[in-house]
Amino acid sequence: MSEPILKISDRARLGAEIGYLMVRGAGYAAAIVFGSWALLWVISEVGNQLPEASRETPDPTPVSMIMPYDVKYQITLFG
Repeated sequence: MSEPILKISDRARLGAEIGYLMVRGAGYAAAIVFGSWALLWVISEVGNQLPEASRETPDPTPVSMIMPYDVKYQITLFG
């Protein structure tokens, strides 16, 4: 049987591997959380750079959220 290179026991090696995998998983989670935060921050900053007049203008398609009577009736009848 081959001799371990680092002269550590199997139990210590297993503990080190588990610790490494836990730290790596925490790094991935941190990357996802901070990446999401950074994306939201960039979108917010782009919105802050828009001129004031563009923030006060009405919606370009105000009737897009109005449901026709037939669709509304069908949803309440069968839903």
